[in-house]
Amino acid sequence: MSATPIARRPFLVVVRAGEDSLHRSWVKPGLFRRWDLLVDRYGPHADVDECADFTHSGGTTKFPSVKQIDSVWPGFLRSYDAVWFVDGDICMAFEDVDRMFDIFAASDLWLAQPSLSPASFRDHEICVHRDLFVLRYVSFVEIMAPIFSRAALSRCLPTFDESVSGWGLDYVWPEIIGDPQHRLAIIDAVQMLHTRKIDLVDGPFYRMLSAMGIDPQLEAGTVAAKFGVWPKFRTYSAVLG
Repeated sequence: MSATPIARRPFLVVVRAGEDSLHRSWVKPGLFRRWDLLVDRYGPHADVDECADFTHSGGTTKFPSVKQIDSVWPGFLRSYDAVWFVDGDICMAFEDVDRMFDIFAASDLWLAQPSLSPASFRDHEICVHRDLFVLRYVSFVEIMAPIFSRAALSRCLPTFDESVSGWGLDYVWPEIIGDPQHRLAIIDAVQMLHTRKIDLVDGPFYRMLSAMGIDPQLEAGTVAAKFGVWPKFRTYSAVLG
């Protein structure tokens, strides 16, 4: 077991990155930022990333790998004020990452995500950017790029290996933290671009799951049934811009 690293800044970004990860296009090494970057690598050359403050390699998929990181480096993830778990096919302006964390902290949020730009490939319309708002208080934050407070992460982390695909985890998290109406949010003041089509048949991720014998829709149903929850796509209120 390697020594547990020490946080350098208040916030942490964890990106699950293959060879074609887009984080290199928005991370700017050497410029001031209030977040560390942990690159959770898979595939060839998994031990190398010039953008990273910390690197982990291995793990099957995104959230089970985070659970593995927590096992290998006990307490590291929860040493941060907030952690953003983002997919490698997301584009984000460098300066917006700090802005996102600042809004998250100032609003005392527990679980949130940046809004999806209108050009993004998406599954859930509730996550798409709304011009009028700084943020919307909602009942759902998806697995693509959730931000957790330290307390919310502590409560939700035990679920991270309940779903290899990740499907169903975003049904469970709001329930685990008590389904609060003013602590979950879509942050409209910040937009991210999801660049890749969600292809359940021919997409590389879903082909891999199929080879593993995993049906993400079935997995979502199993997770939801285990925890006695089902997704709620509600907007409770909003903060005007």
